[in-house]
Amino acid sequence: KNHSRAMQYIQVIGSSLLILAGYLLLASRATLWDRDEPRFARATVEMVESGNYLYPTFNGSLRPDKPILIYWLMSLPVRWWGPTELACRFFSAVGSVLSALLVYAIARRLFDHRMGLWSMTIFATSTMVMVIGTLATADAILLPAMLGVLAIYSKVIAGRSLSWWDTLLMSVSFGLALLAKGPVGLLPLLIILTTTVFLRKQLPHVWRQLGLSCLAALMGAGIFLAWALPANSATDGEFLRMGLGHHVVQRSVKPLENHGGHFLLFLPYYIPVIIAGFFPWVLLLPTAIGSLLRRDKNRSESTRFVPFGGWFWCWTIPVVLTMTLIATKLPHYIILIWPMLSLAGAAVIRRWVDQPPEVSEAGLIKWGSGALLALIAVMSTGLLAAPFILDAGLLRLWAPLCGLLLMATGVSVIYNWRRRQYVMGIRWLLGGFVLFLIPFGGGLIPALEALKPSQQIAQKLHTLAEPDVPVAYYQYTEPSLNFYLGRPIERLSGAQAVREWAQLQDDGLLVITRQGLERVLSRDANDVELEQIDVMEGMNVAKGKLLEILLMKRRGTDMQVAGSR
Repeated sequence: KNHSRAMQYIQVIGSSLLILAGYLLLASRATLWDRDEPRFARATVEMVESGNYLYPTFNGSLRPDKPILIYWLMSLPVRWWGPTELACRFFSAVGSVLSALLVYAIARRLFDHRMGLWSMTIFATSTMVMVIGTLATADAILLPAMLGVLAIYSKVIAGRSLSWWDTLLMSVSFGLALLAKGPVGLLPLLIILTTTVFLRKQLPHVWRQLGLSCLAALMGAGIFLAWALPANSATDGEFLRMGLGHHVVQRSVKPLENHGGHFLLFLPYYIPVIIAGFFPWVLLLPTAIGSLLRRDKNRSESTRFVPFGGWFWCWTIPVVLTMTLIATKLPHYIILIWPMLSLAGAAVIRRWVDQPPEVSEAGLIKWGSGALLALIAVMSTGLLAAPFILDAGLLRLWAPLCGLLLMATGVSVIYNWRRRQYVMGIRWLLGGFVLFLIPFGGGLIPALEALKPSQQIAQKLHTLAEPDVPVAYYQYTEPSLNFYLGRPIERLSGAQAVREWAQLQDDGLLVITRQGLERVLSRDANDVELEQIDVMEGMNVAKGKLLEILLMKRRGTDMQVAGSR
């Protein structure tokens, strides 16, 4: 027994290290993606440079979008290694590995070790988790904090009671979740409340556990307020007014930054998000959900599986429903349901290892196969067509290779499933997807760097003038330029502001798009004293638009620049 337990530890630790290595490798292969990543990253750099660890700033102005935890964590590797992409993304990868370990802990507590391994594998290799785990944002930090609450609460689902020590740990997790992303960190309490209401007959002791959970949430709120109150006071109330009023309340009642739209039109928004974001394991999703529905009706099933089935719905439905009712919508808003989707998928695999699928599952298996093949067809077509749409050098090699590997993976899975070798097909799916990630991360993502101009612009600006020469931008105002330039940039709000900037007598550099310059010159062209220094091409990644970007200086100054033309 001791030998078996040691082997389990080795397997879990080994899997965690592999996941961490893979995530860090992917995180190191690209410059920061506009727009959220460089905002977090630059705010962290400004925090380190200023020594102000109470509240974040971006481009010299208060940034109340998110609480402080992500900046505190990112500041550590930034101080150790400098402001690199890997430093900014490091704790996102670590947070994703912690989430995978918590998924394992929940699955092992409710089922067994093998279920835990499959659950954490499915979780860590699903598309949505991989995306947030390799980006310098707060989501990969928020998820393990919320999961920590639910991993502790899983003792209740397993028929045990929470201790005061559990309550203390839950309060810490609640506090970290609130420090990571504010009120959304209380979502686990909503899940616990729903579980208490709907599973009270199966779990008679849940009412006392609800009280302890509420106490933990209150203690967690105290941890949050220990930072929030001083930060709000230091910003004369702006942090609370903007952070809560704008980024929470307004985000809930109306779509911000074009993330959402007509309420009825966007009601099914999260259905395609789940299908695409759970790739490639969408293959198992119809069978998993169908199994849970049938087992809820059949009380003769395993006494452990029945509470899990109920908990699945008490966990997933409140999260999806809450985020559906919120006007602003983004795919990662429902990332908290991914652990449960992973457990449900692992339960299907675990059952198929011991016995073949039931005859009644044939239709569900076809739905899963169809969803997988449809996604592979869309992705492969896009990858094969990419070299004809985008001119990015090595993209011509890596994009078709990735597309062909995806197609081969889909064919191998369907071939095995048609022979009723379902578990073998799943192993081919896992192996093929991991194989696909090698050229994807090693070649395709770096090839896309040719389309991202911010780092090239910043390097050019560094060579053109001394660091004390002010820089302004118009039309191309992506925060990645702030990060790679490493100093504040004046944002010009319109064509008239550019004209006024050009009339100043001080040295200055301007980053402007060709379209923006045409707007500035649309009238009174003789009054605009601008001289072109260089021209660069690239893509506004956030908008998906190809751009011609001009570097200019004030014509009336005697500033000397290298490479003028």
